[in-house]
Amino acid sequence: MNTSVELPAPATIDASSRSSMADVLGSNDAQQGKRQRKMSVASLPAAVCEALREHTLHFAACHGALLGAQGPFKHAPCSLLPYPFPASLFTQAISLSKPFNMLVDQCARDTNWLFRVVRTTVEHDEFTRRLLEIAERVTAEGVVQPLQLSINRSDYMIEQPSANATPRILQVELNTISVSFPSLSAKMCELHRHTVARLAVDLALTDTAHAEVVRGRPGLSAAMNATSAAEVEAALPSNASVREVAAALAQAHDEYASLVSAAGTPAPCLVVLMIVATTESNVIDQRGLEEQLWREHRVPMLRMPLAQVRATGVLMTSDCL
Repeated sequence: MNTSVELPAPATIDASSRSSMADVLGSNDAQQGKRQRKMSVASLPAAVCEALREHTLHFAACHGALLGAQGPFKHAPCSLLPYPFPASLFTQAISLSKPFNMLVDQCARDTNWLFRVVRTTVEHDEFTRRLLEIAERVTAEGVVQPLQLSINRSDYMIEQPSANATPRILQVELNTISVSFPSLSAKMCELHRHTVARLAVDLALTDTAHAEVVRGRPGLSAAMNATSAAEVEAALPSNASVREVAAALAQAHDEYASLVSAAGTPAPCLVVLMIVATTESNVIDQRGLEEQLWREHRVPMLRMPLAQVRATGVLMTSDCL
C-alpha cells in the first residue's frame, strides 16, 4: 500500500487585498513583549476589537485550540480575523499537493539516490547523519513489511516584492518527518468562521458602518455576507486535515492488521504509535488527532517518547513491536 496525505492549508479569505485584517494573539508573555499591542484591527473600533478578542479566547478554550501538556493551558497563537489570500494562489497550492506527494514518495523509494545525496550533508548535520545510519541499516537488514504511509505538510508564503509585482507562492518547506497541527489548523478554520460571523453582529451592536469596514476588502465582505454553505466555503475554505489524517492512519492500521493476520500472527490489540518529544507542548493537537482516530474509526493510539519505547517495548519474533 502506498498512501499519502497532504494537510490542507489553514483557513483563508478569498480575496486579493493586501491590507492587514488581523491582530495576532501571542500565547505567552515573551511573545507579547516582542510586539507592541495593537488597539485597532482592520480599522475597527476598540469595542469591536475587544469583543473579537473575547470571542477568540473563549472559542479557543471551548474547542481545544490550546497549547500545553499538563496545564494550565494557553490558547494557541492565532489571529482575530483571517488574512486575505489570493484565491488563485490558494487553488494553486492545493493543486500542487499531489505532485509533491508523488515526488516525496519516489525520492523515498529510490534509496540508492537518496543515500548518495543525503551523504553530502551529514558532515555538518549530526541529526541527518544518524537518520542516514538508521536508514542504511534497516535497508541492509531488509524491510519486513511493505506498507508505507506518508503524511506531508507543505508550507507556503506569498512573495510580492512591490505593489505592482504579481504575487506568487514560494514553498518554505515540505514537512515529512514531524507534521504537526492537523487538529489545531482545523480548529483555527472554525474559529475564523465564528469570528467573521460574529463581526457583523458586533458592528451592528456598536453602530459601526458595515460599508466602512469592508471597503477595499472584498474577501471580508464576502465572508461576512455569506449565508449559504457554498458561499461560506468559497469565502472561508474548510479544513479537513484532522479528519483526513485520521482516516489515512485508520486505513494503514487496517491494512497492517490484515497483513499480520495473513501471516498467522496473533494480534489481539494493534495500536498506532505516535513518537513524541519528552517535553512536549503540542499535546492538545496530538490528542485531537488521537480522539478523531478513536471516535470515527475505533483505532487506539499511544503517545510515547523514544526512551519509553526502548524501556517498555518488546520486539516479537514476528518483528512486531
